[in-house]
Amino acid sequence: MLDEKVDRLQTILEIDDSALASTLLDDSGWDIELAVENYFNSQASSTENTENSNTSATPSRLPISPSIAHVGLGSGRSAQAGSFIWTIWRGILWLAIKILRLPLWLYSFLFNQSVSFTPPEPVPQEEAHSLLLSSIDEAVNSREPSSSSTAVARTTQRQNTHVIPSLYLGTHSNALRDVKNNAQFGIIAFIDSSTTSDDFKYHTLAEEKFNKLVNEHDCLVWVGDISTNRDAYDVAISKGIRIFPRVEVHSMQALPTSRNALVSVPTMSHLGSISGKDSLGEDFRNLLSSRYLNRVSPYLRRLRNEKYERQRATYIKEAADRAENERMQRDAENVLKKREESARSAKAAEDIAQQREKERNEKANNEVILREYRNWLKSTIPGDSGYGWKPVAEFLSQSLPHVKFILPHAPSQPVTLNGGMSMPSWFDLTSLTLEGTDDEDGLLKSSSELNKLITAEVDNGIPSDRIVIGGFSQGSALSYLIGLSSERKLAGTVALSGWLPMRNKIKSMLGPHHQLLPIFQAHGSDDPVVNPKYAELTNEYIKSLGFKTVDSDKPTNGGISFNKYDGIGHGACQEELADLEIWLKKVIP
Repeated sequence: MLDEKVDRLQTILEIDDSALASTLLDDSGWDIELAVENYFNSQASSTENTENSNTSATPSRLPISPSIAHVGLGSGRSAQAGSFIWTIWRGILWLAIKILRLPLWLYSFLFNQSVSFTPPEPVPQEEAHSLLLSSIDEAVNSREPSSSSTAVARTTQRQNTHVIPSLYLGTHSNALRDVKNNAQFGIIAFIDSSTTSDDFKYHTLAEEKFNKLVNEHDCLVWVGDISTNRDAYDVAISKGIRIFPRVEVHSMQALPTSRNALVSVPTMSHLGSISGKDSLGEDFRNLLSSRYLNRVSPYLRRLRNEKYERQRATYIKEAADRAENERMQRDAENVLKKREESARSAKAAEDIAQQREKERNEKANNEVILREYRNWLKSTIPGDSGYGWKPVAEFLSQSLPHVKFILPHAPSQPVTLNGGMSMPSWFDLTSLTLEGTDDEDGLLKSSSELNKLITAEVDNGIPSDRIVIGGFSQGSALSYLIGLSSERKLAGTVALSGWLPMRNKIKSMLGPHHQLLPIFQAHGSDDPVVNPKYAELTNEYIKSLGFKTVDSDKPTNGGISFNKYDGIGHGACQEELADLEIWLKKVIP
């Protein structure tokens, strides 16, 4: 790997001395671009020194090369001068390109160095980031064998050694800004997926140990693929990067100020660059740890701690300011309260009159609230009239034209929960909880009236096993009672937003066909009238009678379908009616 760098540097500089190339790379941290710069800088310095020495000393005579056999004069000197001028020219051109920030491919083009950069189409950073992560995942998966016999074992091994890395999402400049602001160690990588292999993705980016090292030292990792990320491409061109992958490391360092060398300030610094195979696997991790992280991590931790302490001090100061403002506000309120007390003392008679007026207003408001509550209660605790469910019957009739819907009216009678005032009700209510006493007489009376309707339909030629009894709220309670206690075999029972009454006696009232009864139970999750937990208790009790839970689209004899609807109060929703429609098609096809 190092020999390849030596050979590449010899090719770029057109030198034959491998020892010189090795020395240049060693002095430049094995960074080829830095080695090229150092080479041309040293050439310029040596030229200046040679000119100075020639002015004060007698020039030595060059030995005559044996290869020219003394034919002609000064041929060796002319060849050396031409090579020297060519080297100086290349150095000047290199420095001009670097100083003017011209694209490096210009230098490569002039000296026959191939450049394969093709600018990608601009895409959003999120899309470029997604493409990069996908390519990393593909690079890891491509190393897996296709044989199914070892796929499971190899997949487990890959999960233990390779992970999808957590990379910075944003532009190159934003990444460097966050490295500076958050006092992090920045790892900035440029890759070219179109021309290089996936070794860097597999052996470095997705390698579990590398990601563990990054997490331990709170590093920021930004990776730009110049084949898909236009921002990465532009930065790579401006930097003159030609060898991929290339990794640059950035960090805050304590550097002396220009005014006082004894005073240092945190300064964003480019610590170094790593290219090619040096950026792969364990060698790269060891280089990061030994050369960079072990040196700068303590300083970065100190900077982060100082930032935390500054934030903490700011928070404490703000809290103290808030406490002081609250104290001043309380003092002002106390002063105002004392003034109000003095004013009330002087206007005792007026205050008494105002208090009486306030009490009268409150009483009037309470009466209004009570009337509104009673009106609400009337609208939310059916016994309702049959007209309230007529639109539902018309809706269901569209897909069930063979079904006859009978919608009886609840009688008007005094209801304890309504303050003894009359309202449509199938039976009396004393409470909206299960702890209240059931109106058994009212329940049995209404059950008897509804059974008469069933008897009339049977007498008119409709088999009882083609009759469904159903209801809402109070009607649901009656439907449970009639369905479970009927001596006839019914087609099913529908219970919407209701509960099972007479739980202490229902077992003794069970009819001979109750275990063959399909039940459709539905309830809203936000029902303020019949608590949803009562529906849960009802469902559990019915299942204790031998019923089993089934789906609403697969009703069976002795099966209860419990359907819950999120966000629905004491009412029905379109989804509930659709489920009921499917259930009815199954039980009375």
